[in-house]
Amino acid sequence: MEYQVKIYGKKEDLPPLNDVKFFHYVSSFDWNQNISFYRPMMLIVFCDEKPIASMFALIMRINRLMYGSVFKRCYISQQPSFYEENVNKIEIFNLLISSLVKEVENKVFFIEYRNLNDAVFGYKGFRENGFYSAKWINVRNSLQRKRKIWDQLSSTRKNQVNKARR
Repeated sequence: MEYQVKIYGKKEDLPPLNDVKFFHYVSSFDWNQNISFYRPMMLIVFCDEKPIASMFALIMRINRLMYGSVFKRCYISQQPSFYEENVNKIEIFNLLISSLVKEVENKVFFIEYRNLNDAVFGYKGFRENGFYSAKWINVRNSLQRKRKIWDQLSSTRKNQVNKARR
């Protein structure tokens, strides 16, 4: 099967799609289109001009005052909407992720994909496109706490650090 990915930036340009997953509804454009620092986009995979999967992505400015790709991120939530059951979902997801990365690689600083229900789903596509997993709650908690890191190290780790300094 030959798949083709098209990227749409306006709701009016979209072909008729079924609403399968809440986070990838066509109406998501209505929610985000009028916010000046949000740019919604829909990636749709076609097979013989028939849509078989779609994924809604949102490019947003991190800082309202600063411009440029360093101050933008791309946000996607949940697995894509699949309109056909007898297709290879992993292959289509890999195609969607690859197309998204090509589209936004010079436009955003990072791509954030959240709430993927199955941890194994799409692993290959993420790895091939340079994604990595981060437990943000651990990162956030470690940055907010005011502590002395040296005091938390074990004696073995302190010895390794001291040896490396020499």
